[in-house]
Amino acid sequence: MYAIDEEDGDVSSSILSSQNVDLSDEPCGINDVTRGLCLPGTYSYNYTASDSNANMAYVEVTVKIVELGKMNTTITVGPYYSVDSANVAVVKYLEEGSNERTAIEAGLAQTLVSSGAGSFEASDVSVVYTAVTRSSRTTWSIYITCEIS
Repeated sequence: MYAIDEEDGDVSSSILSSQNVDLSDEPCGINDVTRGLCLPGTYSYNYTASDSNANMAYVEVTVKIVELGKMNTTITVGPYYSVDSANVAVVKYLEEGSNERTAIEAGLAQTLVSSGAGSFEASDVSVVYTAVTRSSRTTWSIYITCEIS
């Protein structure tokens, strides 16, 4: 996983992660999820990065284990400061062969490999659904659901 800032460049060292634990579910670390060691259920992880001006960006990754061996994950990207820009972006995430879709699929595969989950390639990840949601009064986010096989 990496983070790039326009002014500071690579700020990957600032990435912090945490797991959202619903008390009805057992906690399960991202490495265990990607190794297939967690029971079916929904697991959520937050990643934040910051730059030298204390600007922060975040991504929330939600993994839903439906059955052992198959996994869907939802990645939250944003913020977008207009619904129009979010709607333009969401179409690109669904478009087969687009740079945006390729980046999501390759990035998720790379994250799985770097976390020690095994051997994954971009072809093992497929964007299957996107949705634009209002995050606040002035911002929107995109939920991108990927299937990993």
